[in-house]
Amino acid sequence: FLSNIEGYAYMWKPNGAFVLGFPQPPNPPNVWSTGSRETAAAGDVNGDGSKEVVFGRWVGMLYAFQYHLGAQLPGFPLNLGQLVSTNDPLLYDFDDDGKDEMLIYRYPDQITYAPGFISIYDEDGSNLPGWPQTVPQYSESAPAIGDIDGDGQMEIVLGSGDVPNGGVPGEIYAFEFDGSVLPGFPITTGYGADTPVTIYDIDMNGEKDILMRVKVGEVNGIYAYDGGGNLLPGFPAVLTSGGSAHGAPAIADVNGDGLPEIAYGTVEAVDLGKVWLFSHTGQLMPGFPQPVFATWVEESVSLEDVSGDGLPDIVCGTNGVGSDYAQLWAFDYQGNVVDGFPIPNLETLSSLESTPSIYDIDGDGDTEIFTASISGTVFAYDSPGIPASTSWPTYKYNAARWGSIPDDITGLEGGGSEIIPARAELYQNYPNPFNPETNFGFRIADFGFTTLRIYDISGRLVKTLLEQELAPGEYRFTWDGRNESGRVLASGVYLYRLRAGDFVQTRKLILLR
Repeated sequence: FLSNIEGYAYMWKPNGAFVLGFPQPPNPPNVWSTGSRETAAAGDVNGDGSKEVVFGRWVGMLYAFQYHLGAQLPGFPLNLGQLVSTNDPLLYDFDDDGKDEMLIYRYPDQITYAPGFISIYDEDGSNLPGWPQTVPQYSESAPAIGDIDGDGQMEIVLGSGDVPNGGVPGEIYAFEFDGSVLPGFPITTGYGADTPVTIYDIDMNGEKDILMRVKVGEVNGIYAYDGGGNLLPGFPAVLTSGGSAHGAPAIADVNGDGLPEIAYGTVEAVDLGKVWLFSHTGQLMPGFPQPVFATWVEESVSLEDVSGDGLPDIVCGTNGVGSDYAQLWAFDYQGNVVDGFPIPNLETLSSLESTPSIYDIDGDGDTEIFTASISGTVFAYDSPGIPASTSWPTYKYNAARWGSIPDDITGLEGGGSEIIPARAELYQNYPNPFNPETNFGFRIADFGFTTLRIYDISGRLVKTLLEQELAPGEYRFTWDGRNESGRVLASGVYLYRLRAGDFVQTRKLILLR
């Protein structure tokens, strides 16, 4: 999905053909858009089982397109007010009604140092109770959600801008679902906290943390705070310069040691932009930073295997200035440039102002890379023979733009064993009954698309644990008893079903709170 500077909305199928009903002309007509900066989010806003695509424009409009109909939801576009700019939307089922709400930050455009507002809209365009909430200064920070206080509910975290020369300082806010501010917040940063938020248990103590690129005092870097607003030991991870306004930390186990690493791209004139990699304790990893020979590492980096070694690589785009072309780079965990990269000569006098999205979009089992330029060109690259994976594949981790990994996705293990199973089988979960988490095991005999889903006793889908191409082998998966929205499920009998090609098997599990 892409919106261009003339206000047209485009949506393509995996084969490059337009989705029925697209492109869509601007509505209302004659609206103006920056095209590349209003990142879209996807989720089921009206509860019909199909995805909607939601995005804002710098004209105070919020759009929600139905993928399967090629039309907007009734009542959309939603007018947020004249001269109102919006940041990236986030979709999540906050009230547990089976429908994703639309969280978006908006602020008055062309008004210096005006306050901003964060809203949570229902499908009918109304705010949920307790919203909107005001932050003192406008910001380009994109919010993230995660259970940072351990109460089983998602909190909302974002930053605010600052007023220079003794005015209002930049701050980091954390809100409960009801709009109340968490104890220990806001965190004062001094300079504007106007970059996207990432939420992750970076110190691996079982509690979610907040990561942002900000400048506190004279130290510019990636700061990590716990759910009480306390700076974690070892942080900030110091950077020599700032990053893109849409640059969020990306997190994955890049070197295969079982510990998470933090990847980020910086901006530095004239051709000193760099890619950085830090340990989970904030220490610079050997071989980094690495130059990209451009001013900008555009937007955020993505983390997926594009080299075929089974480990996530750091993938990013750059700007193009003068006779220098925009390029797509990929680095391994040691800082080596991956074979075949950088992909050169994409567009001169342009920039890849989008985070690379890396998925198996055509269902062939291997990885595809997508990126777009500010001039409105979409680039797609295949990686034959490199199996698709999911580490940190896109901006803010997923299409709903959560900025966090769902709690129950703790890792898929196995596959690629020397002994190929003779037949597929779904094992009984253990422990069973369970609280708070349980383990699933299964084996498959053939390469193919595999799903593992959980249903309540009435047959209603409550969680998709796995949905990807797998090679033959044995696998294990862990689930913590939460539904698709991250909410804790009640005690009861549930069903879990494995589907691999023509093979289907269902078993029962019991959750006891």
